[in-house]
Amino acid sequence: MLAAMIAALVALLPIVAEVTVYVLVCSIGIILYALSPKFRNRKKEEWKGQPLRKYLFLGTSGVCVAAIVALAVFLLFPRPRPDRRSNDLAMEQAREGEELRLVIKTDSGEGATNQVRIAVKEGGVTKILHTKSMDDLKQALRENVTVEKSKTDATNQVRSNP
Repeated sequence: MLAAMIAALVALLPIVAEVTVYVLVCSIGIILYALSPKFRNRKKEEWKGQPLRKYLFLGTSGVCVAAIVALAVFLLFPRPRPDRRSNDLAMEQAREGEELRLVIKTDSGEGATNQVRIAVKEGGVTKILHTKSMDDLKQALRENVTVEKSKTDATNQVRSNP
């Protein structure tokens, strides 16, 4: 599978190189037309009575320049990284009698937050993992896991839901 993908990429390289050369050559045309009076006059003589060729040449050259500029902007400017602070999963210090404490926190755009704390009693993880049936698992979860939800609204007033 990997070898086939590499072979396909190698087969595409000449096509990509040829398209790149055509785009570069075509974009040089509009730059020369804008900067060189000699080139501009020669092209005007060629295009007398053929306005379609003039607009086709200038249009394709403009599109090629725009493609090069867009590619340069895409490659040179870093893409924004997603904000990891808005959704967090963290471990809190386990309190007395607890084996582990997880905190899941999400922030909304308006300044409100939702937070869930999951606490597992000491030895609870072992009991949960050693259950044999779904009923035993339900019972072990009820006995060993505590879930505490809390919300903070935009005014930072905490509302807890046990």
